[in-house]
Amino acid sequence: MPAKNPTRSKTSQSDLYSLIAKASGQSEAVVSKVMGAFQSTVLDQTFMGNDVALGIGTFKRADKPARNGRNPSTGEQIKIAASKGVKFQVGAKFKQHLN
Repeated sequence: MPAKNPTRSKTSQSDLYSLIAKASGQSEAVVSKVMGAFQSTVLDQTFMGNDVALGIGTFKRADKPARNGRNPSTGEQIKIAASKGVKFQVGAKFKQHLN
């Protein structure tokens, strides 16, 4: 288990794949292939409106309705189209690990 208050830094995708490969005993090529499949599956499932639950949290599609906004440069009122996004709701295990 990592230290409770590690020095903050950014873990790149390649660093993450290396860490997973080392922890799992698999090659980085295998990890890269599996993670690519994982990402595609999460994208497909959330696009269809399905939640994707993991042990650390849940990916959920967020449908944002159309709304009025304001152009910050001119102050002119504009219409913002409806859009889709994704939210990640952190799970209890993740919260507990952080605290």
